[in-house]
Amino acid sequence: MRASRTDVARMSPKEKQRLVHELQVHQIELEIQNEELRRAQGELAQSRDRFYHLYDFAPVGYVTLAPDGTVLEANLTLTTMLGVERTKLVGGKFTRFVSRDAQDTLYLHQHAVLGSDVKQACDLRLRRADGKSFAARMETIGIRDAVSAACHYRSAIIDTTERNRAEQALRENEERLRLAVDGAGMGTWDVELKTGATVWNRRHYQIMGYEPNNSPPNWDMWRSRIHPDDLDRVMKARKSALETKGLYNPEHRIVRADNGEIRWLAPFARYIYNEAGTAIRFAGVDFDITESKHAEQALRDSEERFRSTFENVAVGIAHVAPDGRWLRVNDKFCQIVGYRREQLLAKTFQDITHADDVSANLALLRRALVGEIETYAMEKRYIRSDGSAVWVNLTTSLVREAQTQAPLYFISVVENISKRKRAEDQLLGLAEDLERQVAARTAELMASQEQLRALAERAHELQENERAQLARELHDEFGAAFTALKVDLHWIMARFPKSVGGVEEKARVMSDLIDNSVEAVRRTASLLRPRLLDDFGLVAAIEWQTAEFQRRTGIQCVTRLAEDVDLDQAMSTALYRLLQETLTNVARHAKATKVHVGLQIEGGKVLLDVQDNGIGFDPEAAMNDRSFGLIGMQERAYAFGGHVRFESRPLHGATVIVEIPLARKA
Repeated sequence: MRASRTDVARMSPKEKQRLVHELQVHQIELEIQNEELRRAQGELAQSRDRFYHLYDFAPVGYVTLAPDGTVLEANLTLTTMLGVERTKLVGGKFTRFVSRDAQDTLYLHQHAVLGSDVKQACDLRLRRADGKSFAARMETIGIRDAVSAACHYRSAIIDTTERNRAEQALRENEERLRLAVDGAGMGTWDVELKTGATVWNRRHYQIMGYEPNNSPPNWDMWRSRIHPDDLDRVMKARKSALETKGLYNPEHRIVRADNGEIRWLAPFARYIYNEAGTAIRFAGVDFDITESKHAEQALRDSEERFRSTFENVAVGIAHVAPDGRWLRVNDKFCQIVGYRREQLLAKTFQDITHADDVSANLALLRRALVGEIETYAMEKRYIRSDGSAVWVNLTTSLVREAQTQAPLYFISVVENISKRKRAEDQLLGLAEDLERQVAARTAELMASQEQLRALAERAHELQENERAQLARELHDEFGAAFTALKVDLHWIMARFPKSVGGVEEKARVMSDLIDNSVEAVRRTASLLRPRLLDDFGLVAAIEWQTAEFQRRTGIQCVTRLAEDVDLDQAMSTALYRLLQETLTNVARHAKATKVHVGLQIEGGKVLLDVQDNGIGFDPEAAMNDRSFGLIGMQERAYAFGGHVRFESRPLHGATVIVEIPLARKA
């Protein structure tokens, strides 16, 4: 109407009615077309959905790449294969999922697509988003853009990991089969009976002594290698296999073509028949069993040597069942126990074992059977056929079945030790006599030692008495004489004229000399036997001795002495002399600056300890060097039932501890 620019108002009713009819018809046509369009759209949507389902869930990955390598489109299989979401894959570079060592392969592949109208393929390694790589095959075609003429790449990507594994497994299986055939020493052969065409593998050439490249094998080559002594038997076996359709497997010898060496073969072959039952091929394998044959012969030789050794060895050998029955015995064993072989094989080891030894033997046997021990050895007695006992050294080991480890039998080695036992009894008697003699001699030595100690104690006592007497005589005699001299000197000087020059000075010098002599006599008497020890006891004597030691050596002395120490004269003298000896050693060897001296009464003992801060010494080494000073100190303490302990380390000072029981006081 717009096209015709018709004025509806000017139209007649008939024209208007026709116009309405035309409009109604046109509307119906539009509705039909619209319905067909909606149906087509639905079918198109279904087709598109089917395509996308097939595209997304295809067993291979699909990807469309722009010329610069940008991912334009990818299916779900590829995203799963690469371990990445589709939104993170599309729009990015595909090369980031290609392993570094496969980048050049991808470039060359795409370059090949540009120069070809056919599908191109390559193998490369792709890298998942988690960093793991896998083998893949990429098949690509180029899609030209009609507008820009640029080449887009549409690729199918197949994960070939499993296929590669299967191919590798197949190669490995084939290699293992080849190695098994070669390792087993199998020579394979196949003969076509109609034409005589023969095929040998490399190993069969080696077995026969031929070079594979010289000439193709044939019947005459094989027949000529059969050992003449075995040829008839081999041919009969071949004929029998053909007639019976059975196996051909006669062991036989061959003579190698290259060096004439004789080898043993074990064939395993069959005739192959067609549908009509006619033999058409003869195929099989040959095992080189030369080494096995040699081993069998060596085993027979070994068994013979074992039998000879078993029977002729110088000790008794027996095989014993787990229940004790004799299974096998050699002649030497029969001689030891005095039974004939047939008599023993009707008995058990319990029957001829001494009653006192059966339980111990059975206990060891049970431990071996349950696996606690593998072997055991014991000395036991057998009762010979004449009723006498024979001592043996028995060594037994258990033999088990290789697979089940079930006990089979015991191997027992028996050595006659009766002579040794008699010698041991004699030696034991001699040892007992020697022990008695040693004990008696030891008692004598102990008695002699006690006598020596008593003599030493008596010598010390006499020595102290003599020292005391000498000290008194020195003090009394010389002291009185020097005192008289000094009195006479003063009397002379009082009456001598002072006009004589030098006399007064000479008299003063003589007076000082007399005083020094008196002091020397007093000191000597104190060293021989301090009067303090007899008059005031041990504590006072120790105080005087330490003070004198400090004055004489310059070494500081610190004492800690018990107040109430009531000891007899002999013990006091012994402790005093031990202190003197210790201080003398400190002055001579210790290089000390300080000494601690202690005297205590504890637990029924008197304890004297002397500790210095000197350079120390090794007590064990000093005793090993037989230091008579230290030994003398110990012996002096032993005389009173006590002992002396030396404690020291180099550069850490030394301590001497004397312990003497008070029981002697009574």
